[in-house]
Amino acid sequence: MFTGGCNGMMSNNSTTAPNACGGVASVTYTVTSDCEPNVTCTATFTVDPAPPVMLTCPANVTEAACQTQAQIDTKFNTWLGTASFSGGCNGMLSNNNSGPAPDHCGGSKSVTYTVTSDCEPNVTCTATFTVDPAPPVMLTCPANVTEAACQTQAQIDTKFNAWLGTAMFTGGCNGMMSNNNSGPAPDHCGGSKSVTYTVTSDCEPNVTCTATFTVDPAPPVMLTCPANATEAACQTQSEIDTKFNAWLGTAMFTGGCNGMLSNNNSGPAPDHCGGSKSVTFTVTSDCEPNQTCTATFTVSPAPAVVLTCPTNATEAACQTQAAIDAKFNTWLGTAMFTGGCNGMMSNNSTTAPNACGGSASITFTVTSDCEPNQTCTATFTVTPAPPVNLTCPASVTEAACQSQSAIDAKFNTWLGTAMFTGGCNGMMSNSTTAPNAVVDLHPSLSR
Repeated sequence: MFTGGCNGMMSNNSTTAPNACGGVASVTYTVTSDCEPNVTCTATFTVDPAPPVMLTCPANVTEAACQTQAQIDTKFNTWLGTASFSGGCNGMLSNNNSGPAPDHCGGSKSVTYTVTSDCEPNVTCTATFTVDPAPPVMLTCPANVTEAACQTQAQIDTKFNAWLGTAMFTGGCNGMMSNNNSGPAPDHCGGSKSVTYTVTSDCEPNVTCTATFTVDPAPPVMLTCPANATEAACQTQSEIDTKFNAWLGTAMFTGGCNGMLSNNNSGPAPDHCGGSKSVTFTVTSDCEPNQTCTATFTVSPAPAVVLTCPTNATEAACQTQAAIDAKFNTWLGTAMFTGGCNGMMSNNSTTAPNACGGSASITFTVTSDCEPNQTCTATFTVTPAPPVNLTCPASVTEAACQSQSAIDAKFNTWLGTAMFTGGCNGMMSNSTTAPNAVVDLHPSLSR
């Protein structure tokens, strides 16, 4: 402003104000008036410069894998909010993020932050939010296993369950391993089971592998029966018993699981006198139906005893007792037999019949192991001696006065008229010693 002067007029050389973002305007004021030279003065109008924008980006961040998406979303949003600035005039901070956070399975997002303000060009910075990639799933199946036959089902079950547990995996996020086994282990008698293992995780498709658990099949039972046996007759029962028991022990088998061999023999061996026994042998085992076979042990029947008695014999009279004894003993020896087992023949004879006549009925007996005693009877006869019939000379009376020689002659002739029949080995004698004697005649018989 001014005072004084005549018709004074004030002007200045200002055109525009200083920039609002900072600057200086020096303005010269001039007063023109009628009565004196122009009067001037200069003044300065200053606008302080705007403070520079100082933009601070979020620090680059790397998040560990295997967090949930919600956790990553929260952390990402929090991270976005860590950008800041100072300075500027009427500054506005923005970023170019237009979508979700990086995937929780791995990825990154670079975000550009921009500060717009009145007094300087946009100020920008870029920061990156990274989620480590999930480690890949590494699934290791159990090794294929083959178990030997003939274990118990409990053993196979235990081994199968332990085998199932040998599968393992690494990597993945929130991985869960499962398998499709829904039943028992393979049968202990033989079989196999293929099991598929699956790892499900958040960040990759399911990973699978398959392994097989095998139980070898049980070897088939091969049962060998004893050969049918026929034993000869006439052995002792002890011998047959021993052979029968040894024969039972020739049955054998191979194969099977926990096999047991038995037979249905519940009594003694066949009788040593003849007979047979059929025995069924059975193998019981864990893994197949019972296997059976039948064999027969036979004892040939004892041959029947055939006893032949001596023919009835009749011996003539008048043999010596020694001759009769000899013939009788020979006759006894003509008895004979065949057949039987361990047969013994005997008879009830004590002595031969008397040589002078008689008979002996002899019973012959065969005793043997396998049938009742067999008997027969035969008779040995000695014809009785004929009786002695003695005929004496007729009594004779001779006239006297014959010569002694005539009498002697007649006497001797008379003596010779005695005779006998019958008897055995008879000898006739007389008791004469002199004439005029009574003569006793006595046949002497050999008996």
